[in-house]
Amino acid sequence: MVKVVCVIQARLSSSRLPGKVMLNIEGKTLLERVIDRVKITNSVDEIYVATSINREDDLVEEIALQSGVKCFRGSLENVLSRFTSIASLSNADILVRVTADNPLTEPKLIDIGVRTLLDSNLDYVGFKNTPIGAASEVFTASTLLEINDRTDLTDHNLEHVTSFYYQHMDEFQIKYIESYYDIDVSNLSITVDTLGDYVKMVFLYKILKTNSVEDLKYMDYLIVNGSISTY
Repeated sequence: MVKVVCVIQARLSSSRLPGKVMLNIEGKTLLERVIDRVKITNSVDEIYVATSINREDDLVEEIALQSGVKCFRGSLENVLSRFTSIASLSNADILVRVTADNPLTEPKLIDIGVRTLLDSNLDYVGFKNTPIGAASEVFTASTLLEINDRTDLTDHNLEHVTSFYYQHMDEFQIKYIESYYDIDVSNLSITVDTLGDYVKMVFLYKILKTNSVEDLKYMDYLIVNGSISTY
């Protein structure tokens, strides 16, 4: 039986908006919102929050455990090592990468990515033409462990977990899903990277009154037509 493990990257030392994963969105932290989104999926068997051993990230671990998911703590800079450690500890066959600054991560995209990877015997599945902050990445644990053993990894590869895949596309079976949405939403951002993004996200949760980002035409309408300021 194939085991799918979702790894949520989270840390408090964000350079542009420090501590953002602990910001409140309608009664829950941003991190809790992301965890809730992943729990909606049908394909994920286990969820880990991957954070650093830095003392400031003690709170990340506390929130993860309170939310009923596991937490792994490792190097702040070498994020790849956190993922490979989780892959080994959990005996994962497939890993899903999600970041903790995306409280509107789309669960359906995770399920589609996992299904596509399995059905087509791929190493990596990503998404294009999706709002920034909606999509995830899906890849096999075995290929990530192989990448970790490479001698030609750069600091960029260690920090950006999946970068080696798309830098060496000729070495892996890779697919990008581009046609999930029937409109161009690639310029729509629903991630939280700045204070303005956070304010916009609070408004989105208040106005949409839902944990679903499925109706992106509606969300796009709200933003494009000025119902929600992009600040």
